[in-house]
Amino acid sequence: MTTVDGATSFTAQIQCPSSREFVTVLLTPAGGGEAGIMVGEDLDFDGTVDYTFNAPVNASGVCANGIISCEPGTWNSCRGYRWTANPAGQTGLMEVSITDLGGCYCINNSCGSNLFFARQRQILETVGGGVIGSIQGLSPRFTVTRARIDGTSIFYHGQATAGCSAAGAGGSLPTAYYSQGTDTTPGLLLAGAGAVEASAQAADPNSYYSLIQSSYSLASNPSTTSSCVVERVGSAVTNTYKIDQAATSGNLCTDHLVFSRIHRVDETTYELQFLDTGPPGDPHRNCGGAFPWEAPIASGGWHSLRTVTFPVVGANYRLTNAAFSMQNIGGPGCSSGSANLNGMTQGFDVSLFTGVVCPAGGAQFPSFTWSYLFEMMEDVYNEGISDGCAALAANSDCSLQEETVDGVLTYSNFSPTFIVPIPTCKTFYGSFTTFLECREWWRKERKYRCTAETRWDFSDAKKRVDRVTATATDNLTTMAYQDLRKDNGDWVTENRDVTLNTPREDYRQPILACKTRKPKRKTDAAFPGQAAQYLADPDGWEFFYKKCEDSVCPLDPAGGEEIVLDCREIHEFAEAATIMNILEQANKDMICSDGVQK
Repeated sequence: MTTVDGATSFTAQIQCPSSREFVTVLLTPAGGGEAGIMVGEDLDFDGTVDYTFNAPVNASGVCANGIISCEPGTWNSCRGYRWTANPAGQTGLMEVSITDLGGCYCINNSCGSNLFFARQRQILETVGGGVIGSIQGLSPRFTVTRARIDGTSIFYHGQATAGCSAAGAGGSLPTAYYSQGTDTTPGLLLAGAGAVEASAQAADPNSYYSLIQSSYSLASNPSTTSSCVVERVGSAVTNTYKIDQAATSGNLCTDHLVFSRIHRVDETTYELQFLDTGPPGDPHRNCGGAFPWEAPIASGGWHSLRTVTFPVVGANYRLTNAAFSMQNIGGPGCSSGSANLNGMTQGFDVSLFTGVVCPAGGAQFPSFTWSYLFEMMEDVYNEGISDGCAALAANSDCSLQEETVDGVLTYSNFSPTFIVPIPTCKTFYGSFTTFLECREWWRKERKYRCTAETRWDFSDAKKRVDRVTATATDNLTTMAYQDLRKDNGDWVTENRDVTLNTPREDYRQPILACKTRKPKRKTDAAFPGQAAQYLADPDGWEFFYKKCEDSVCPLDPAGGEEIVLDCREIHEFAEAATIMNILEQANKDMICSDGVQK
């Protein structure tokens, strides 16, 4: 290693603990299709399980971050549990609201038969992911390096990154297949390993093995893949309703005083009222009933100027303004006055003295102007579906390849997984109302594969090739031939010739070559270390192909070179052609120390 300024350099080796199996999640079938869960942890990476957690309840459904437990075989009396872990990495379950869980789906008999075994791998991955996520969330010193599934268990290998002090090369090396037993044993080892790997990948519908062996993509027609989303879109909106009236003239009769109020009939109906009284407070003194030009007498003996009624708009509404004003009240025999009321701040059915006093004897007839403004707001929940997949779903050339509903894989490799997501709830907030909406699904992410009827027509090219090959003539220094060209749909014949290099080497005579080898010790360096440190046998051979000179293979005996195949027509074409091509490319890319390409 060298400092940035290049002034100091030194060597160093960073060594970390090797990867070990440190978390095991075991599922056991229970009655009703439930699953029991046990977690074993080796938190100090010494090869011994030092912490075990048995889930106190069985899982009726599994989630990305927890489980759901219900009455066995049903979806009744369900409770949610989230995976947790303490700073030491010891996992556990904490009871939470089901709405705090995500990516959930049912696995017991209420959602289908035999789901525990039919979707065993997916259930293991979901539960294991939740356990590992909780451990790493509180104990980031644990790093997962590998995960494998065996039966009803999933095993996680990892390293404690905080203890980097000793390096090791983990995993199986390819030399294991060559360093054991007889010459026939390596082939058996490879065949056995291949069978195991094929079996493991066959169980995973997303593996390349499954996609190649059983996928719809094997269809002969070319195809394209398209992704789309179907989403349930919800929103809380606020509607405003307003009823008002500008200043309007009016008349009244009073013996002495005038009062006003807003009378609340019910939640949507309000009356704008005034009351005339004599000096002792007796209503309508010397005025009797209403005059023809005066507002009629309504509830409570008050004159009702106007009844304001809102349309019935639902339960989630709120009155925000209720203003009533009587202005410029006055006339002969009376003093002037006015009144401004707002039922939202002053209250409804509250009597307000307008300030008008008519001391003249008997009934007086003052005039006035009046106006009002009522406003009401309503919170409404609206919902719609944005279907970005409609065109693909309607296309008969397209097939559903994969679908994920709210994070749960419901369709895989053109087949249903028979796993149904659990309904989830979302909260939407209006101006003053909260809506809790629960639905079977909110978001579907889909992938379609569509075939394309593409046919390639090589008939024109074939016709040209036939004409060229049929007319080609070798004239030693040139080659003459006829070619065809299409001009506005008609074929046109053209005479052409090509200059040939001279003299020409006679390739009809075979070239004799030999194959040799020299001993070579492998000193390659990789992340695990030098090859000599991790290879069972670092000694090997370096092979060469050479052109024979007068039927003699050129050798370097001093370097230990020896003949593998003596001078002959070598038919190892694939290997030889590859090596020759590599040498050719390397020669083109070679740049000398002076920086000039040669």
